[in-house]
Amino acid sequence: MDGLSLESMPLESIEAEITEGAGQLAAAECRWLLFVAEFDRREGWKAWGCRGCTQWLSWRCGIEPRTARRKLQVAHGLTLFPRIREEFSKGRLSYSKARALIRVAGPDTEDDLVDMALHATAAHVEAIARGYLRTARAEDRANGIDPARGRRVDFVADDEDPHLGLVVARLTVEEQALVRSALAAAGKDRSFADAMVMMAESFLANGPGCRRGNQRAQLQVNVDEKVLLGDDSGRATIDGTAVAPETARRLACDATFTWLLRDEHGEPIDVSSKHANIPRALRRLVRARDDGRCRFPGCAEDRFTDVHHIRHRADGGSHEPSNLATLCWFHHRLVHEGGWSIERDDTTGEIVAIDPAGRRLTGEVPTTNDASADDIVDANHEHDLAIDASTAIPQWGGERLDLGWAVTSLWYCNHPEQLADMAA
Repeated sequence: MDGLSLESMPLESIEAEITEGAGQLAAAECRWLLFVAEFDRREGWKAWGCRGCTQWLSWRCGIEPRTARRKLQVAHGLTLFPRIREEFSKGRLSYSKARALIRVAGPDTEDDLVDMALHATAAHVEAIARGYLRTARAEDRANGIDPARGRRVDFVADDEDPHLGLVVARLTVEEQALVRSALAAAGKDRSFADAMVMMAESFLANGPGCRRGNQRAQLQVNVDEKVLLGDDSGRATIDGTAVAPETARRLACDATFTWLLRDEHGEPIDVSSKHANIPRALRRLVRARDDGRCRFPGCAEDRFTDVHHIRHRADGGSHEPSNLATLCWFHHRLVHEGGWSIERDDTTGEIVAIDPAGRRLTGEVPTTNDASADDIVDANHEHDLAIDASTAIPQWGGERLDLGWAVTSLWYCNHPEQLADMAA
């Protein structure tokens, strides 16, 4: 539609196009989110070398990471609440309403919440969700149970895998939320396991910043020289626990180390001073060239990074800048221990990742399809959705929201035992 025809349209027609378009977009987004949930359930993002679905959405769909995390939460929520999914899929609930409902819905309250949302604005629904969550927190504080009782953290060996261990924490709800927020901030798109290690690293580094790779790798790693030269028959241990040769080589990639010479009886007879695997000036050059960011395709992490040898020293790789690239911890581990490899394109200088099956991935962002509004409408019609200018408009008559009544009603729907106590 050109500008002239748009300017000549009656205002009522423009309004109808807007409201019908909102319903069409809501129905299409619901379908899209269900695809996202299934893609994440099958861990399709692993084939792209991503930490998780959030990073994949950010890279492949051009969605800002924080927004991608929220959409992923809603996507999985839709698989749990059929009534919310049904009304959203018909264009009667917007994304904003669906997201707010999923935060507070339960098996016994879903229908009431949806009915409420159909007769309310998105601002009303969001206010109800916030009010309910405040009530729930107040109830937790007023339940008479000491929030600190039973708090503990245990470290437990994993009987199934001697290289892994379990960290079991028992915390109050507020403390869990605090830790969860810190894990999310520390790990961005990573798993919470990665984020927990990063939090410990940040604390040991005296602040939120990360120490350089040559300063960070101060673990006591005992490794035979032949392991660093590519011979997997050698030994490598950390605190007496054996680690894989590739793990030792990853740790040695960007580390400060010393060598210890032993005699034929295993007794130490000489030790060197500390020196960097990669000279300091060269490391600064590489980090400046890479802007301190991970060069793995689809990643631009600027925290918790190492300098990696594209061709390992064990395979004859040099310390030349062209053989070095900045990688985040996740992708450094993926390259060393996950069966992936990277190489530099001689023409563009960009890093190319190669997965275990030999597929080559570049950082090229996919082009968007030339989809039009008519395509979305046609797709909705194929799903037998009859969406018109009134579908997305809430059935609200302009009355003032009684937030207290709404939250109280929702609370007692979720806690019928308390209503029974009051009646008694």
